[in-house]
Amino acid sequence: WDEAIFLGCSAVGTAVFVCWWLGVYWMITPLLLLGLWYFWQPLDWCGAVRIHWVVLLASIFGLMQALSPAVETDAVYYHLAIPQKIAEAGVLVGGYMQPNGSRPALLSGLDAWLWMLGGERSIGLFRLALGVMLMSSFLQRSKSIFGLLLLLGSYSFIIELGGTGHNIPAALGCWLTWWASRKRSWLIVGIFAGITLSIKYTTFGVLLGILLFGMERCSLRERLSSVGIVLLLLALWCARNLLDGLNPMFPYLGWSESFQSLEKYGVGRGWKDLLMLPWNILIYAETDSYRFLGALHPLWIALPFFFVRTRRRLWGVVLCGWLFFTAGPHWIRHLLPLLPLAALTCASWKPSPIQWSMTLLIWILGTPHNWNPIVKGVELQLRS
Repeated sequence: WDEAIFLGCSAVGTAVFVCWWLGVYWMITPLLLLGLWYFWQPLDWCGAVRIHWVVLLASIFGLMQALSPAVETDAVYYHLAIPQKIAEAGVLVGGYMQPNGSRPALLSGLDAWLWMLGGERSIGLFRLALGVMLMSSFLQRSKSIFGLLLLLGSYSFIIELGGTGHNIPAALGCWLTWWASRKRSWLIVGIFAGITLSIKYTTFGVLLGILLFGMERCSLRERLSSVGIVLLLLALWCARNLLDGLNPMFPYLGWSESFQSLEKYGVGRGWKDLLMLPWNILIYAETDSYRFLGALHPLWIALPFFFVRTRRRLWGVVLCGWLFFTAGPHWIRHLLPLLPLAALTCASWKPSPIQWSMTLLIWILGTPHNWNPIVKGVELQLRS
């Protein structure tokens, strides 16, 4: 059910993007209604969906977040601004005056359509639905409550529920791409990987890890075929930039301004800082400064101990994603696509009642550091 919904939303997003690109936005709703009528099938998958009570509790916060006014900088100037401008202009925006609009627009085009239908709040509600889908899929596939608590106890994950960012959809894409690789389905892996990169380029490290370590049952030819599908899907966004007279990878390449500031985030980029990065990111991260600009639950420090029980393939994927994060800006938000797969390493742990009680106590003690900024943020949003 999770793969079907993800693939369906991606197909809709691509069709909506093409309509915006051609300037025929008035065709979006009729085409979607026609497609829904033509391809309608009984929702047999609904019986397979299981939403745990922990997920329901987390969704309550996400609902408050989605219905509150956006105050975060990226939300105001990118995640909401670009869909609003597209909806008002009736065509795609981008170029040197609107560089964020030249990024892959799989989500932005869909968000613009949602803006036309329900305004700003509809985008947050859509992200909340994807977040609930990710958490439900994680629990159903991993059977690990501890892994889910690691995610929900982390500020940088839960703040995305009901937000307007692209990190939850990107994490969902990486999660489903990994499980597609378990089925030896090189075609689905290629499609999911191309879709995920079309959502956010920061997923490259995780997807590269899946290609190298997660497709052990596939031949070299099948792996290269998956790469070809990824490049074919990405060609849509590159072609759009080329037709606009821009670098295919604009705004990441092709202009004088530095689009990514590596020195801006974290506590340094020397060899010692990079080696100590796992410790620094758990101990010194702050939610209101450029010192990683986020927070993770302290229990993530136990992750290396689970690698002993974890399959080497998953360990390789996590390590590849971590190295890619290390090479980029040390903003915890960019680590989010890796977190569900990192939490999956805990699935093999079967704690005794005493171990579970001690773990739950430590989780509760570490939660205030992550949740206090969230409570203050919700209070600020409700006041605004």
